[in-house]
Amino acid sequence: MTFCVLKNNTIISPLQRGLMVVFLCFLGITTSLHSQSFQSHADSLQTLLQKPIHDTLKLQYNMDLAHIYMDLDPSKMMEFADSALVLAEKLNSELDKAFIYNYKGVYHCKKGEFQLGLRHFLSGLKIMEKTDHIRGQAEGLMNIGNLYLTIENYKEAEKYLLRALEMSEVIKSENSIMMINNNLGILFSQQGDLDMALAYYEKALEKAKELSHKNQMISLYINMADSYMRKEDYKKGESHFTKALQLSDEVGNFGAETQIKIALGQMYTLEGELSKATEYLEEGLKQAIKIEANDLASRAYFNLSEIYEKQGNFEKALKLKEKYSVTKDTLGRNIIKMTNILSAYEIKKKQEEIIEKDSEIQKTTLQKKTITIIGIIVSVVLLFLGGFMYFRKQRLARQKKQIEWENNILGQNNLDLKKRLEMLSDQIKNKPEKVDHPEQKSKKYRTSTLSEEEREKYMEQILDFMETEKPYLDSELTLGKLADELTMAPYHLSEVLNEALGKSFYDFINIYRVEAVKQYMADPKTSNLTLLGIAFDAGFNSKTAFNRAFKKATGLSPSKYRQKQIQEELSKEV
Repeated sequence: MTFCVLKNNTIISPLQRGLMVVFLCFLGITTSLHSQSFQSHADSLQTLLQKPIHDTLKLQYNMDLAHIYMDLDPSKMMEFADSALVLAEKLNSELDKAFIYNYKGVYHCKKGEFQLGLRHFLSGLKIMEKTDHIRGQAEGLMNIGNLYLTIENYKEAEKYLLRALEMSEVIKSENSIMMINNNLGILFSQQGDLDMALAYYEKALEKAKELSHKNQMISLYINMADSYMRKEDYKKGESHFTKALQLSDEVGNFGAETQIKIALGQMYTLEGELSKATEYLEEGLKQAIKIEANDLASRAYFNLSEIYEKQGNFEKALKLKEKYSVTKDTLGRNIIKMTNILSAYEIKKKQEEIIEKDSEIQKTTLQKKTITIIGIIVSVVLLFLGGFMYFRKQRLARQKKQIEWENNILGQNNLDLKKRLEMLSDQIKNKPEKVDHPEQKSKKYRTSTLSEEEREKYMEQILDFMETEKPYLDSELTLGKLADELTMAPYHLSEVLNEALGKSFYDFINIYRVEAVKQYMADPKTSNLTLLGIAFDAGFNSKTAFNRAFKKATGLSPSKYRQKQIQEELSKEV
């Protein structure tokens, strides 16, 4: 989602100033290539601010500096924006105040402080409406719509984005029209309305072609390919991925090229074309490693391991799974990094103390200098060890707290789930025509040697294990793996699930995962987590599998279920 900032260009009166649209995108669409020239310009403006100048010029310079530092240093941006706001109040410049509110709104959205961001966007929009500034209103409406889209409030997002689109068409702002259509496509895609999403993507793509905006064309081709892949129209998905790949190569967008190759590998895996899938995934993996894109490398490792497992090459599959685990687990590396930073800080601090006392050290003997240096080294080593132990203790405490919390919120739910599954088991037992007579078994299990007594025993063992050990939280759980943990033959496990419970392995496991997600949603501590993050914590390993299982169990999509849950809580408070 893209947030926009309107900036004043000239240093005359606010009503005579032109407007320039600068797009600040969460995905990293910034002016980093020109950062040195921007910094040089910023230094010149700060020098001018030190001189005695009129408040109108001060206001303009502070506005320009806030605009420049939006990407270079957001904290400095806020400093200059606050100074500009004071001057705008003093000069009674309403339009400048609106621009500043827009700056502040983008800053808070980038930090994830959406409540503050919305408050500033609304303040700016109110002024734009009061001054009848159509372009400013269009950009303000788009920012608010994008904010609601980010927090998955699709109803409000659609309302504001459609109003922004209408105004952008009135003023013929082609770039804004392109961006809003793209975001509307994302909105409908996230709600599962793929046909509507594709219609908006097509409109955005038409504008991107008119503007020769190749990077935006790449993003749109990828979005459309993903929609076609979800519709299982793999031919059109391949066509759009190929177009995106050609454009990425043309403009040298190496990151997009890597993402597309891995996506193509995943698509060919779904089609069953494993040789093609392997080729694209391996190419994408090499590029991901080269640009240090761990998230893309992790996806490639996982998908390649699944392919090799299907092909019976278990040794290679295992090695790839191990690499996948290493790229996925960053906690250990983060702790080491934090410890190293702490050590570097302590070393620098000690060095500064030595410099401050340089005159005294010069008077001391060589023996005292040696003792001082040894003491510093010992202190640093001890601080390093202490820091490492501290962070290790904190991590263990967090893990223990997380386990206790999961046990509390999932315990009651698992008891209820066990009762429901036991009722299902009792119903099956009460049908002797299906269970007591071997000839009435499903064709697949007619030759099974498993007795009814053994089946009952296995069923109780499975339910107890699911309740106590929660293996469904493992996103890589398979029938074979669960059978090993239960010390049970895989075909016996499959038979009990199918015959006694009437469930396939994945349907059975997903029942628990869906219930876990619902419990996570109900807990206030998870209100800041995304639905996909909650799904992964509950054991799902893909967005598609999560959405399908959740809707099958509840009749609602995860986002609509969560929205309904929030509305019910609000109703209770009222």
